[in-house]
Amino acid sequence: MWEGYCRAVPNEGVAIKTTYKNLLLSFTDLELWPFSAMVRYKQLDYMPWKHGYLLFQKVPDYSDEREVRACVLSLEEKYPKECLHAPVLLPRLIQKIYVHPKASEVYMRKVSDLANQHLPKNAWRIRWSRFH
Repeated sequence: MWEGYCRAVPNEGVAIKTTYKNLLLSFTDLELWPFSAMVRYKQLDYMPWKHGYLLFQKVPDYSDEREVRACVLSLEEKYPKECLHAPVLLPRLIQKIYVHPKASEVYMRKVSDLANQHLPKNAWRIRWSRFH
């Protein structure tokens, strides 16, 4: 998995584990209820211009991700200056944070510091990935 995203040194990257249910329940602004789905991994000759196809489909090469996504289509209307920020409860959203197995100790400390800042009671969720 890591080779697809972090091929070159310094091998810095994280993978965040969540569930579809946790993703949906993590949004704090109920008016921004997201259009959400599990990503489909299909190669189609024709892709319709519909949200479900454009936002939630990837080529089969990435099928090991088992990705879930949420898209808030009305975000710019409610938060025009913060249109890329949808309020979520991080402790509910994030189950585990996996750090690249070849990342440096310094990078692991940076990730841990961020988790301590934003997930103070949940820093235990960070671990080295076992997968290469």
